Formats: sequence, structure tokens, C-alpha cells
Amino acid sequence: MIKYVTLFMLAVVLSVSSAFANTPLKDELVEQTLAGKELTKPEPNLKYDYQDTDKVMIPIQITKKISSAGKYGAYEGMPLEFIVKENVIYNKQIIVPAGTKVKARVDIITGKGISGIPGELFITDFEIPNVPGYQIMEPISKRGQNRTLWILPLKLALTPLPPLGSFTNIIFGGDAVIKPKHTLKLYFYPNWI
Repeated sequence: MIKYVTLFMLAVVLSVSSAFANTPLKDELVEQTLAGKELTKPEPNLKYDYQDTDKVMIPIQITKKISSAGKYGAYEGMPLEFIVKENVIYNKQIIVPAGTKVKARVDIITGKGISGIPGELFITDFEIPNVPGYQIMEPISKRGQNRTLWILPLKLALTPLPPLGSFTNIIFGGDAVIKPKHTLKLYFYPNWI
């Protein structure tokens, strides 16, 4: 009996929700704002090649060590400075010469977690001379050491012994660290508009 009542209630809910799904929403503020205005659809940009994947790699190195925690801990919004490691060439022209300073900022920091989950740094808002910001693929990120691959088998092996499986939770992942010797790859898409 309970099965039939549950099926009946489910049918009622689905039929009522589908009836409301076809009802257009009315927003008085929108109707007042747009009253008397003629609206036209925007025309698609037919000159732009949406299939274009032409990209150029810009190798950059940070000037000062940062990490997601600890002594060199970064903070969200922190300004950063990078140096372009080598000449960036596109169509046989140097677009960004080696040694050019690049400004950016730390956007998001995720801390390391239990069971080996690593910390991560996300960097955005790159300012590169001669390269428009909208032609740069961002954010770029750097992740710490992921220790879950060796912690999970250990956890499974220790689980039959009651408290021991839970002790693996206290093993944390690695902090994300960016040192001046690390080269990060930033991608520039010259045909993006």
C-alpha cells in the first residue's frame, strides 16, 4: 500500500512541476526598465574563427619564493612579480623579450588537507607589455605534493584494526610552493578578440 501511495504522490509532484515549468516568469522590475524600449538580438561575429587554437607559450619565473602556507605564505590578492625566461616569438617577431617583468596576483589559495590532499595556488591578472590581458589563458596554478595515492592503500590496510585506519587522516598533503627556479607556462592566444 505504501508503494502505491508513494508512486501516486510522485506522479502528482511531477505533473504539477511540469505544469509550472512551462509558465513564463514575470519580473516587474525588468518590465518597467524595458518598457517602451526596442530590443534587438546581437549579431554574431562572423569574422572570428571560434575553432582557432593558435597559442604561444610564455615561460615565466617568479622573483620571490611563495607558498600556500608557512614562512613564505602568500595571501589572496598578494601582488607578484615574474620574469619572462626567454624571448617569446610569434610570426618571426619577438613579442615579449626575455627579462621582461610580468605583474600578477594571487587569486585563490587552497590549504592542504587531511588524507594527503595538497594545497594549491591560483594566479591571475597577468600584466605583460605588448600582450592584451584578454589574450592570456588564466589562471595558472601550482599544486603541492599529492599524498593520497600512498595514504589510501595504507588506510585500507589498517582499517581492520579499529582505530588505526583513522590515524592516516592526520597525514596532510604538501603545500604549494613556487620557487624562482620553477618555470611556469603561461599561454598567449594571439587571435583571440
